[in-house]
Amino acid sequence: MATIYKRDGSPYYHYRFQFKGKTYRGTTHSKIEKLAKLFLDQKIAEIKGSNNYLNLFDRIIEQIEKLSSEKQIEVKRKLAFELLKNTTSMLTMDEAFKIYQKIKKTSSTEQLTRWKGFYTRFTKWLSENHNDIKYINQITRQTADKYMTDLWNQNYTPNTYNKHLSFFKSMFDAVKSDAGLTDNVWNEIEQRKLETHHKKPLTIEQLKSILPFAEEEMKTLLLLGFYTGLRLGDCCNLKRDNIDFQNRTISLISSKTSSPICIKIHDTLYEALRDTWDITQEYVLPNLNITYKKNSILITDQIKELFTKAGIQTSELRTRGRRKSVSYGFHSLRHTTVSILHSEGVVKTVAEAVVGLNTKIVYNVYKDTTDEQVAEAINKLPHLDNEI
Repeated sequence: MATIYKRDGSPYYHYRFQFKGKTYRGTTHSKIEKLAKLFLDQKIAEIKGSNNYLNLFDRIIEQIEKLSSEKQIEVKRKLAFELLKNTTSMLTMDEAFKIYQKIKKTSSTEQLTRWKGFYTRFTKWLSENHNDIKYINQITRQTADKYMTDLWNQNYTPNTYNKHLSFFKSMFDAVKSDAGLTDNVWNEIEQRKLETHHKKPLTIEQLKSILPFAEEEMKTLLLLGFYTGLRLGDCCNLKRDNIDFQNRTISLISSKTSSPICIKIHDTLYEALRDTWDITQEYVLPNLNITYKKNSILITDQIKELFTKAGIQTSELRTRGRRKSVSYGFHSLRHTTVSILHSEGVVKTVAEAVVGLNTKIVYNVYKDTTDEQVAEAINKLPHLDNEI
């Protein structure tokens, strides 16, 4: 029963009533009985009115929670879709991607083009398999699962599969608030385990067979790769200031690890650098530096062509994927250096120090490696004087 009353020590009327087994009480903020009763009536009407849909909502949730976990997600998404119908939160497939493009506008053109390709493939698949889906809100976990299964069945590599999945996770997170999504259906899909393909080391005979086909800067580039273990970018961006002929060292900051590297110069490399030294240029390999900055793939292709001329097959078929995996390339020179040093009895930590493998983990292992040990190891590398 609803009632108003006064508490001891308070000049205001208070109210108390029950509804659906719950007791409501509080102050009317009024000292006049008539106004206090009016406040009570309004409060009762407010509670009864709000409970009309709240009770219904509670009953719906209660029934949904009786379903399996998978079914719960499906039903909740359907309810969300129906509730958001005809509201500004409904995003079409095209609108959703446009929003994502705006959010990621600072990304590179190459990256944006790649994402557009991923999304185009997805929307084409939807039109062929789920032509009823017009809005981003309609995509369920089951739909996402089916699409990623289709992608995998098309023989894509785990790496490509993971790139597609990462894109959809990122995109749906980005448009979540605009689309009124309750969750991200892609987040529960696991990535595929990567199949790693490492470059193979060359034999010294293979290396010797390549050098006659290389001219000028390209020959020096190959010798740099072999005698220093530096990566392609570090070699092409090497400046004359990085080279100390007096102490026979090359010092630089690794572009990959941002760690300092200091490498002893082998006699063969020393002569090659001296022969091509141009004091008017900032870079050791000025022409290759320009090409690398323009498009590094052009240099990669030139190296591949040299390997092919020497009769070395640079790629092989993968177990999965539409492209062949690269077996031999510039990075093979780095592996060749370590491989030869191992065959000469140089311990692993010293061999890694020679090629500047300067990660924190490895550094803790070979931090006590002396300059004499490194110099001695470098001297064990074969001389390629006759090939220059």
